Amino acid sequence: MNIKEIANNIDERKEDYKIGELQNYRVQIKDLKKASTYNIFSKRSIKNTYAFHSGGRKEFQVNIGYEKNREQFRACFAFSLETSMSLQEPVKVFEPKIRDFNKYLDDNYDDFSDLMMFYHDDEFNRSSNVSIGSIPDNLIYKGMFIFIGKFINKKPDEKLTEKEYKKVMNLLDRMFEIYLYVEKNN
Repeated sequence: MNIKEIANNIDERKEDYKIGELQNYRVQIKDLKKASTYNIFSKRSIKNTYAFHSGGRKEFQVNIGYEKNREQFRACFAFSLETSMSLQEPVKVFEPKIRDFNKYLDDNYDDFSDLMMFYHDDEFNRSSNVSIGSIPDNLIYKGMFIFIGKFINKKPDEKLTEKEYKKVMNLLDRMFEIYLYVEKNN
């Protein structure tokens, strides 16, 4: 199943979950006039092997995707310190957010201790999966991608089951608390 189908399926299920209110919260905390979409994902935020939430390029972003060279689907929130046309200085944007993430995690570690992390640099040198923890200063530099979430053992051509979609939606709901803390403060 491709990422576009999975993103659309997540959007179809969003009404029963807190994460379904993501775009409404973005309007409030980012002082936007209106959301460009009320779906979690949009055509512009869905790529070939991953997707992030619409408007999420400069945020602690909802991120789904298939892991390169692994038979795993990831569901997470992530910090993408990669440069783009709309983000030339990602460290300036994300350093305070990562500090707030670390503070929130320190205060609420037990609620998220089952989550995993990994990171990769701009050359896609990927770390091992490790238990969630504070993000150290040596990972806060241009080009880093920092994943916090869970994996489902799935090949890209396999469909997610209804039970797996429920796990993804529940995970995004849990992590939405962290998103709100990080984004309200920045």
